[in-house]
Amino acid sequence: MLGTVEERQTPVDKLSTAIMTDEIDRQTQMPPEVAHHEIPTPRQLNAICDPVARFPFDISSEIFIQCLHSRPSPGALDAPMLFLNICHAWTDIALSTTKLWASIHVDRPLLHLASLLGAWFERAGSRALSISLLWTKHYLRLLRSGERSNLTDAIAAVISRHAQKIQELRIFYCEDDIELVAGAGPFPLLKTLTIDRGMALWEISSKVPIMGILRLCPNLVEFTFNGSICGNDKSTELLVLPHLRQLTFAVLEFGGIPWYITSDARFLQYISAPHLETLYSPPCSSGLDALIPFFRRSSPPLRMLSLGSLVTPLNWTGKETRECLSLLPNLAHLELVQCKPLTAQALVTILANSPEVVPNLSSISLSDADPGFPAPWYRRLLSTLLSRREEIKTVRVILDHRTVLDPPQNMLAALRQLVADGMSIHIGTERYNYV
Repeated sequence: MLGTVEERQTPVDKLSTAIMTDEIDRQTQMPPEVAHHEIPTPRQLNAICDPVARFPFDISSEIFIQCLHSRPSPGALDAPMLFLNICHAWTDIALSTTKLWASIHVDRPLLHLASLLGAWFERAGSRALSISLLWTKHYLRLLRSGERSNLTDAIAAVISRHAQKIQELRIFYCEDDIELVAGAGPFPLLKTLTIDRGMALWEISSKVPIMGILRLCPNLVEFTFNGSICGNDKSTELLVLPHLRQLTFAVLEFGGIPWYITSDARFLQYISAPHLETLYSPPCSSGLDALIPFFRRSSPPLRMLSLGSLVTPLNWTGKETRECLSLLPNLAHLELVQCKPLTAQALVTILANSPEVVPNLSSISLSDADPGFPAPWYRRLLSTLLSRREEIKTVRVILDHRTVLDPPQNMLAALRQLVADGMSIHIGTERYNYV
């Protein structure tokens, strides 16, 4: 462990004192003509003894940058603030390294946060900013009414001054936070936006202006949404996101296990994304009723589509599945999570009988919602892989490890031959592959 700042400073102080004492002793024994030389100051001695201070600036600066957490916090014992509490040389290096101040993560509304953010962003110079502000109105309630109002107004003013430089933004899904940020826009440089509900399942508000904040981000490339579109936020005016490449609807997890779908895929009803390439979406409450109109309206060059979650199984008809896939000629990677046998059967039947549907598909990933897929399904899967062996390179079928039904042995032999020919096939549990 590195210990506290004081503990780390003590050896430096002792060393400096020892060197200065030795220097004084030496000078008292020197001839008068050389005794007039100045004794080095502690700052000069530190520059001599500290290897970081002796490195060229670009090397010292890079060492500091490598010490940063992926989400730097403004804590006094966390980089980059820690570097300001070591010595003058380290402070000079830290304040001259603009990249150290280009990102910040704040998880509570500190009373001095506005001034801290202002100084932080100024130190970043002209660099693009990455900001993560995750707190809720439950934190704000701990403050007196006047303090709360002054805090939010001051923070909004700071964000507004630097809005032209913000490239990445992560905020909490609640009315206070989103209104604070929305009032500071527009954000012309913003490329990545995450709206995160976290563990607050109760934060369902008709007043959260999701569509309003999206209209302030004309160049958005990635959007991760962990919330709900409801109430007053449903806009009748279609929002076109011309630069959006990736759209993710998040699923709340406990210990890595999906537990609750917090996202609302009905959001797709209100947008168009003509250049979308990747979509991760939970199943819609009414089958593909939201997805299909979205694909028709946007005609996206989608290459990655992941549908479903461990919470709500996919149970779509062959007609729905075919209509959806027919709108995605560029699709290369398809993932269906918690897939019911009806949907799995429809998928492999369409792929086997209709080569014009998703002709560029190269990987398939399925997980079943039941103990296992029946034998006829495996025969249809084999037929699909044989007919598309030039295009499909990777197949993953993950079965429930608790009540798994083994694939038929004659099917496994044929699948192993495809593996011998170069195809990657995994059929089984996460840990065991029957093929």
